[in-house]
Amino acid sequence: MIYVPIWGIALLGEHLTLVGITGILLVIFGTLLVQMRQLSLAELARPFRDLRSPAVRASLSAGFIYSIGSIAEKTGVRHYTPLLFTYFLVFCMLLLMTMNLARPKYRVLIREELEANWRPILWSGPIVMASFLTFRYGLNLAPVGYAVPVRQVSIMIGVIIGIMFLRESFGRIRILSALFIVAGAVLIRFG
Repeated sequence: MIYVPIWGIALLGEHLTLVGITGILLVIFGTLLVQMRQLSLAELARPFRDLRSPAVRASLSAGFIYSIGSIAEKTGVRHYTPLLFTYFLVFCMLLLMTMNLARPKYRVLIREELEANWRPILWSGPIVMASFLTFRYGLNLAPVGYAVPVRQVSIMIGVIIGIMFLRESFGRIRILSALFIVAGAVLIRFG
């Protein structure tokens, strides 16, 4: 989320308002807050102290690559309808993933997984496709610098699902982070 607004301004000529930028910062802070174990400055700085960790470096690399992908997606929905662009995107993903999973070492694992979890696998396809489509329709309507942070409202929805259906605890940190994300999304809407 940090890179995407920067790329949107630099590469796509998008303009963000001060209210919108404040909203983006609130969403970023809420996203950072949700992974904290306790409310403290030391805990807030923990991810930045762990920069030598392979997991942290991989996460930062993934975020960077995701930001470039978001710019490519915004460019794609400018030139094609969101439905057509998503179709081509999913088709390419299917080809690449199928080539990877067709390797002999995965065949037994795939069969076992399908036998054990075929229902969730079948349900996840339409759900992921709906997520892809709705995001790309949103990209078509708003600057990418706003669309990507607003997508993080899904964290708040995940917290609610976890509390209501999975009986997860909902400590003050999770509630506070969800409130920051929602407040940021509201400011982005008015930005």
